[in-house]
Amino acid sequence: MAQLLDAYGRPVKPRQLTERLAEPGLTSIRQAFAGTMASGLTPVRLAQILRACDEGAIEEYLILAEEMEERDPHYFSVLGMRKRAISGVVPTVKPASEDKRDVDIGAAVREHIAEHDGFSDLVEDLLDGLGKGFSAVELIWPEKRTTNFWELVEFKHRDPRFFRFDRETGSELRMLDEAAPVEGLELDPVQLSAKAAVYENVTDTTPAKSAPAKAKKAAAAE
Repeated sequence: MAQLLDAYGRPVKPRQLTERLAEPGLTSIRQAFAGTMASGLTPVRLAQILRACDEGAIEEYLILAEEMEERDPHYFSVLGMRKRAISGVVPTVKPASEDKRDVDIGAAVREHIAEHDGFSDLVEDLLDGLGKGFSAVELIWPEKRTTNFWELVEFKHRDPRFFRFDRETGSELRMLDEAAPVEGLELDPVQLSAKAAVYENVTDTTPAKSAPAKAKKAAAAE
């Protein structure tokens, strides 16, 4: 029986796929509701939020970034225009070579990802990183496999407040959890997809300060 591997060649246990990793909860460290940063905001308080963001404490900035989109029609419109410029592109999938295995892989990616009913929502959700510096989407797999393929059920956008960049290198996005409330847990590539606003994989190259900082500069430019 063929072994299931992740993008880095590491073995994946099928039962892991049915677990929802970044689900919020009433007693969880990942709370569904956030407070407000925009109400009563002063220049001094804004400076504190931005300074904290530069130092890796990004939660308050993420709340403010969401409120900016909700409260400022012009900012919302400009971000929407940029998102539509990307989401309107029709995806194409080309096999790496003419080898039969590569052709089969390309066909599977086309059928099960690019042509998935939720693919357009996946793109839109990942483009949330334009205003916040990064975005994370959880890949939802079926509780029971009914075909030879593990077919994705849906793509679930997760609140960016549930994530942090690591303190040591500032280049790895990690998920907050009761088991690691400060440093967070390593992202599972089979279950979580994360992208920075510059469309780089944040688990590989995007420094913690650069992703939110680029979002801040973009917001200021508007």
